[in-house]
Amino acid sequence: LDHSFPNFPNQEVVGWGLRAMRLDQLPANYRGHGVRVAVVDSGVATSHQQLQPVVKGGYDAVAQSPQGWDRDEYGHGSHAAGIVAAAADGKGIRGIAPEVELHSIRVFPGGRVSHLIDALNRCIELQVDLVNLGVGCEEYSELLELKLREAKELGVACIVAAGSSGGPVQYPASSPHVLTVAAIGRWGEFPADSYHATQAWEGPAESTEQYFSARFSCAGPEIDVCAPGVAVLSCVPPNDYAMRDGTSAAAPHVTGLAALVLAHHPELQGALRVRDAARVDRLFRLLRQSARPLNLDPNRTGAGLPDAVNALLRRHPEIQAVQPEELRRRLLAILEAGQSGTTDRATLVEQILVTVQQSSALPIAAVPQPRGDDPRFALKQLRGAMQQAGLLPRKGRGAGLASQQRARGAAAMGASAGPGAGRSSGEGGTTPGDGWPMRELTEVMRQTGLL
Repeated sequence: LDHSFPNFPNQEVVGWGLRAMRLDQLPANYRGHGVRVAVVDSGVATSHQQLQPVVKGGYDAVAQSPQGWDRDEYGHGSHAAGIVAAAADGKGIRGIAPEVELHSIRVFPGGRVSHLIDALNRCIELQVDLVNLGVGCEEYSELLELKLREAKELGVACIVAAGSSGGPVQYPASSPHVLTVAAIGRWGEFPADSYHATQAWEGPAESTEQYFSARFSCAGPEIDVCAPGVAVLSCVPPNDYAMRDGTSAAAPHVTGLAALVLAHHPELQGALRVRDAARVDRLFRLLRQSARPLNLDPNRTGAGLPDAVNALLRRHPEIQAVQPEELRRRLLAILEAGQSGTTDRATLVEQILVTVQQSSALPIAAVPQPRGDDPRFALKQLRGAMQQAGLLPRKGRGAGLASQQRARGAAAMGASAGPGAGRSSGEGGTTPGDGWPMRELTEVMRQTGLL
């Protein structure tokens, strides 16, 4: 640490994750005051000078005791707590939301699903706003699923690490009632000869950009967003710091941002201040819509990297232009993953809508949000959005007119920008909606049951 961070811990370090999510660009008074967060994990060490001031209480769900939650054998929960809310004392690390009211609920080691259900009951009783959950298992639990749904209906937003086994998304991260977070890393944030440098995913070549998907991160269509989870500096017992890897380091970044959104977003401090499922849904949607898409596999990164400036300081998220062929590729990846049957139709539709919106293929206002759980309404909006984006042909006379207009526009572009300009990379170089290679996308949507 001395080599990577000179004068640490006497001089405060702003972690690369905070900078990547532009949390360091928020006003100094955005500190999460009034939001209650529970870290459901291995406990939180109150012996740490940056954790003791922010932890207001806890519970040991394994021992069924109000004692013991403040001893953290693994440092797992303490590391997460530091990312979310390390006290702002000008030293050590900068926590994302240092004025939240933090609670620690210990569920491992030794925990079972019944202990996790008990922990969620505790969160409901405490009227917790956010749960940061850094544990998971391979098996689905109907009882736990019912409890997650109940928590959401009562306004408790659960943000869950996808899992660090490198396989499919673990449970409860695979639940539709939570926000699921995968892990990414960034080159240049750790020594080239360190263990962290071995954590880049060794799948198909992803991109030439600075971010990479972490090889340990669980993947699948359930991933909502990604966050920094490689070489993350935070607190560990008894009063020290360490750089760690894991989706359990990624999820607290999103939990911290979620706390700031709850505390400072005008919509969530106004009409949606009531604790209910609508509030949770809106919070999750704001986080997804704020995300900057990365040129990585969407089954490993979801909507992308949540951005604090987009979420809190801009009326609408900052949109990055995406070429139609790239948008088609992203949509195909989502739809093909959806054929596994693990994602319900409403969730699949919303993933597609968010992806179309983030592509800048159409204006923000042109992308309606799905209304409740009505699949007919959601599918109608999906078709309309994709037609406006040129990803599905319009029907009737309007389709022919639109096709002619696109053809004229493409010809004009080719004349002004040189040979081949304005063409897609599809077969024959035709324009969207007029023979553009969308047959594959349409067929996959039929197979998935969306068309």
